[in-house]
Amino acid sequence: MGKRIRSVVVLALLLCASVAQADVWMPSVFSDHMVLQRGKPVPVWGWADPGEKVTVTFGGQKKKAIADKSGKWTIRLDSMKASAEGRVLVVRSQGAGVRYQEAGVTFTDVLVGEVWLCAGPSNMQWQLNGCTSGTKALARADYPQIRLLNVRYAASPIPMRDVNGTWEVCGPHTAADFSAVGFFFGERLFKEIDVPIGLIQSAGGAMRMGPWAPSAGFSSQKGLETDAAFIAEAKAKYVETMKQYDLGIVRKWADDTDAALAAGEEPPPFPTLPKSELSSGRKGNKPTTLFNSMIAPLVPYAMRGAIWYQGEYNQAFVTQHKDTMEALITSWRTLWGGEPFPFYFVQLSPCYWFHSHFGLQGTWEAQSAVLEIPKTGMVGTSDIAEPWTRHTKNKVDVGNRLALWALAKDYSRKDLVHSGPIVTSVTFTGNQAIVTFDHTAKGLKSLDGKPLSYLVMAGRDKVFYNADVEIDGDTLVLSSKKVRNPVAVRYGWCPTPEPNLGNSAGLPAIAFRSDDWKEVLSTPRLGEWRVDGGEWSVVDGVYMQADASALTRLFTGFQDWRNYTFELEAKHTGVNMRIFFRMNKKGSYSWYMDGKRSSIQARGGGSGSKGVACEIEPDTWCTLKVVAKDNTFKLFVDGKLIQTHTDKDERKNAHKTGGVGVGGLFHKAQFRNMKLTDESGKLLFGE
Repeated sequence: MGKRIRSVVVLALLLCASVAQADVWMPSVFSDHMVLQRGKPVPVWGWADPGEKVTVTFGGQKKKAIADKSGKWTIRLDSMKASAEGRVLVVRSQGAGVRYQEAGVTFTDVLVGEVWLCAGPSNMQWQLNGCTSGTKALARADYPQIRLLNVRYAASPIPMRDVNGTWEVCGPHTAADFSAVGFFFGERLFKEIDVPIGLIQSAGGAMRMGPWAPSAGFSSQKGLETDAAFIAEAKAKYVETMKQYDLGIVRKWADDTDAALAAGEEPPPFPTLPKSELSSGRKGNKPTTLFNSMIAPLVPYAMRGAIWYQGEYNQAFVTQHKDTMEALITSWRTLWGGEPFPFYFVQLSPCYWFHSHFGLQGTWEAQSAVLEIPKTGMVGTSDIAEPWTRHTKNKVDVGNRLALWALAKDYSRKDLVHSGPIVTSVTFTGNQAIVTFDHTAKGLKSLDGKPLSYLVMAGRDKVFYNADVEIDGDTLVLSSKKVRNPVAVRYGWCPTPEPNLGNSAGLPAIAFRSDDWKEVLSTPRLGEWRVDGGEWSVVDGVYMQADASALTRLFTGFQDWRNYTFELEAKHTGVNMRIFFRMNKKGSYSWYMDGKRSSIQARGGGSGSKGVACEIEPDTWCTLKVVAKDNTFKLFVDGKLIQTHTDKDERKNAHKTGGVGVGGLFHKAQFRNMKLTDESGKLLFGE
């Protein structure tokens, strides 16, 4: 039964039209305009009838193979030098029986150069026509020696034999919907090494890392036992389900397909097969499903290495991030013959939209730990972040920085500075912390010319304060009058920092911490307030946003306060002014005001309210008040009750306790006379 099922399914995957036209079939990764990898053996494979003889001819080489019992055949072309000459690759087959005539396929305009896989979710998928400088890039995108293969999104519970996509010559039309990161990476390589470049984009949005790894990666990686067990159980159940499936349905489809093809008509759609647990739930977010459909069909196409941009959707699985990424890297390398090919990836940018206040920092730490794996490299992005979005539109710098790693490590460009500063040691002497870095080029510097920011230090009380910083070559000397005996240093260690430490080559330093304290805040301070995004100043008791282009916030830190009144005066210059309350490690409520309407929004739990009318004049001081009692919240403007909201949704974990904060999004606001009192009128925080 199993063999018959496999045969019928394979028949569907091979698309009978292709088999009928030629006795040899090849996956779409082989097509006109493809680039073959230089400097290493090049596998060429496909399917034919069992026992059929296949000959592959290219560039003066002629290789032969015989299809095995399953019809699979593989040859390996010898290592070749780069060539920009468009040549022909010919595959011919000769059947094992006398009834066969020679048949095959011919691919034209085939180049030899450097091939890279560009993989990951939406940030890698982000198209060139939608990024910063995309219009300028498209205007110059006529690169006949750069070739693009855009693998279309698909998910499958079982490994597939083919992808949807073919090689195309890079031009304004073909590059428009190609990965922006991939394009800029390939463009930089082409300009530097002057050989043909082949880029394979295999990317799909809003996905975790697990779907991109094969089942073998989970079973061999310690820490992923639960996922490995789920995959094994799901596969076993699927086999049992398929044993009960009526094959007559598929046989009828095969007969109808033969008849349609013979009549020159379009074949009928393939019947729906039973679903696997691996394909249930959100499409493509189960382990192995994207590997099966978007990576497995590419194996073992010869390539130099891979670039990767992912992590946002693994924030809830921070403890597994490093293990999953190691499983992905090592399993891919094993499938590609065991060679530890280079794997360069992008550190996530600072971003407000992380549900957990510590999820992003945990991801950074896991990503940094991946650098322990040989032939890996990480690109920093803290200087080009747009904290209000997961999708930073500056893909130019991302692609170019990935190319720096490749140029330095794989193409002998030792003169290039390929990484931003990475901390190597932190030592403490008296009231000072000495921080030493690698990859400083000609020395550390402030990237924007302003004093170094987001460097904080703490004593044994675990309370962090802003540090005074001196630069000494590749070393920083930190001190603070509020920390007499420092034991911990952190840099950029909060969700929405915009730090400015870098090296003389203009590359940003990688965020770090010297301690291992759990869930200890280290955001910079402005007086007793914590700065959680944007730039702030205080003049004569007025706290002012200095940056209207990013999400900005001041807050008290996470507290156990429950029932309280938060009262303050505020003045906005535009819209999107916010007052935060019940702020905790999980999320918060925020009073959102756009000048005309008011509402309560909830993040990380709880439920918000509908909007109500609320006119607030710009550039005019008004008095705002939030009264939080149990799960009921009352909002006042200039003493008038504007809105009352009771969060009754316990299933979404209504926020029971937390601190308060103020801020805005894309617009400046000013705040003064902020005070927080409990039910008895006792001052908890503020003036």
